[in-house]
Amino acid sequence: MQLPINPSFRTAGTSEDCLYLNVWTTSLSKTARQPVMVWFHGGGNIRGAASEAFTDGSNLAKLGVTVVAPNYRLGAFGFLNDEEMGANFGVLDHVAALKWVRANIDAFGGDPSRVLIFGYSAGAVAVRHLLQCPQAKGLFHRAVMQSAGGELPVSTPAWTNERSREATRNLFEALGTNDRAALRAVPAERVNALSRRFSNVPTVEGGFRTPTNLAWMQVPDGKVVMGDSFPGWGRDVPVMYSCCQNEARWGMDVTKPYDPSVLDVMTRQLAGPKADEAARLLDAQGGTVLEKLDRLYTIVNWWEQAYASLRRFDRDGRKLYYYQFARVAPGRIQSHRLASHGTDVYYIFGNLIDEGPYDDLDRQISREMQHAYVEFAKTGIPKRLDGALWPTFQSKDPRYTRVGDAVAFEPYRLDPLLSSIYSLRPSAPA
Repeated sequence: MQLPINPSFRTAGTSEDCLYLNVWTTSLSKTARQPVMVWFHGGGNIRGAASEAFTDGSNLAKLGVTVVAPNYRLGAFGFLNDEEMGANFGVLDHVAALKWVRANIDAFGGDPSRVLIFGYSAGAVAVRHLLQCPQAKGLFHRAVMQSAGGELPVSTPAWTNERSREATRNLFEALGTNDRAALRAVPAERVNALSRRFSNVPTVEGGFRTPTNLAWMQVPDGKVVMGDSFPGWGRDVPVMYSCCQNEARWGMDVTKPYDPSVLDVMTRQLAGPKADEAARLLDAQGGTVLEKLDRLYTIVNWWEQAYASLRRFDRDGRKLYYYQFARVAPGRIQSHRLASHGTDVYYIFGNLIDEGPYDDLDRQISREMQHAYVEFAKTGIPKRLDGALWPTFQSKDPRYTRVGDAVAFEPYRLDPLLSSIYSLRPSAPA
């Protein structure tokens, strides 16, 4: 259950009877052996659905893959954290969906030995924690984390075990009980409303929304999610990370002129001990207050966290890919959203809806993104339409794929602000 209902969900209402999944395929032959792409939706673990219009799998399925999108429990239903009752129930839903895929997907033309898991935002966090989940070992063979799923931020607080424990205690106090039988008797609608109240819906001073303020999140519990290890991640499973060029504009009011004082507040909040240096770097690059806020928030909450994971996993000998999505459709120029959080999802699914108009170049980039993802699902190696292989990310010679008006392979040049924030990590090279 969740609040509120979004027309994009294409559902009439909410219910606790929600653990369903959707399958899109062009073949019901058990001999088709199509690659399988399992999508985990976003929404901060407090909203979202497997039925959302912009992630309808019909167009992807036409390219010879079987697409699966499961629902999972949200808010307190999925991420309540109690020492006695447990935690990470939403993660168990992710595992259950993958077990269903392994047992049943051949009836939908799918190959259970070639399962790609992918998601953006909270869905990328879901993928990250499946890597940390021993029960998920062997249930997937490639993984993609879009616009999340990196290390926790190093310069600003984020969700913790204690934060979700506190939200759980607040929930029980508001309900007047922590007794299991009594809790089961509480109407689900009341639990849902209180879950929303204690979710720490991501708002910060200046009108921003930031994922670091969330409470109902996955936590290391030593049972479902391990702390700093990855028992669910097979050594032969390649991983892809991605970020959008203007992630932060998802959580900003791009129609209003921000006062410089908001930039000062946000620099202190997001850059922490590097606030003074960050302010100097932002001033040196120039631009409007909105552009500076976009750059600061995007780098701290997305780019740096992805980069930190890429460096960490490269040291561990993993096969990695990274792309930044920078294509801006005409409609996104008009709305000033640019390539904000989740923009690439529309292109990957081939659903160029919302934020239009789109043009022929957008349709071409969509074909490129779909091809790369389908090839990654098939072989573990993303490719351009012309057959060129995407470069792997390696710290000694970092290269990445930049998706703008074309799909280009470029050296990864470390942004000075990103470098400043990254230097706070104990693992950062001197």
